[in-house]
Amino acid sequence: MSQRQQFKPGVRVRLHAAHFLVDLRSPTGTIVRPDTYDDYFVVRLDEPAVYHNADGTTTELTEICEAFDNMDVVDAPKQRVGHSRAITASE
Repeated sequence: MSQRQQFKPGVRVRLHAAHFLVDLRSPTGTIVRPDTYDDYFVVRLDEPAVYHNADGTTTELTEICEAFDNMDVVDAPKQRVGHSRAITASE
């Protein structure tokens, strides 16, 4: 399987870097679909990124397009099962 074929909808990825006008709050996300440009994919970010517009304002981005060679496949985060409780200093 080629490296590009690993990137399918639902696959978890970690971005290597973002465009210089984009600040990533989290480098991880999920592939949504291939983009119209070859070798690019739409990625839904775990936390919105901040895009810096030319006029000085910012825009939050929930999805971005990234080239497959700017991402690595990562394992899905482990889901916590059950309940949690606070631990006190006396325990």
